[in-house]
Amino acid sequence: MNDYFGNSSSNKILNIIFWILVVIVGIIVISPLIDKLSSKLYKSSLENEEIDFEDMGPEIVVIDEGERA
Repeated sequence: MNDYFGNSSSNKILNIIFWILVVIVGIIVISPLIDKLSSKLYKSSLENEEIDFEDMGPEIVVIDEGERA
């Protein structure tokens, strides 16, 4: 078992190459995939909801002159 997980230089090099490839795949493949899926999700959420402006409160609040400091 120690031979398989040993600290030989070839295992270290293969381990480094493996993780470099994992990072490259993550940057090249997964990042654009996340962008595409998030934009589709955003567009679908815009199509589904309608905003009801009737239940929104007043935007302008009247302040009496006596209340101002």
